[in-house]
Amino acid sequence: MLAIITKPIPGKNSVLAAGVGFKPDILQVEYGRFLGKIHALTKNYEPGQPEWRRPHWHDPIFQEIGWLPESEWLVQQKYEELMAYLATLPKDHKGNPPLLEAARN
Repeated sequence: MLAIITKPIPGKNSVLAAGVGFKPDILQVEYGRFLGKIHALTKNYEPGQPEWRRPHWHDPIFQEIGWLPESEWLVQQKYEELMAYLATLPKDHKGNPPLLEAARN
């Protein structure tokens, strides 16, 4: 499932302008409520097949960046510094830094 949060742009809503009685403020509240329900459902979601899981940030698949050309040594250096920093962050019960766990859900 894909959910996208958008920012309203200025202008008139064509449905509202047509006099249908569309209430953008009510839609925004209900949309927020709906997104909250989606978020709550995903907190403890476990995929049916283990191979469907996204890798954790510390998975070896993310550690290997040897495919980068040698000319990109600065990218590799910054990546290694970032990974070292992430290793110092407090972890949640799943072993993920809290902000990264939030991004996974």
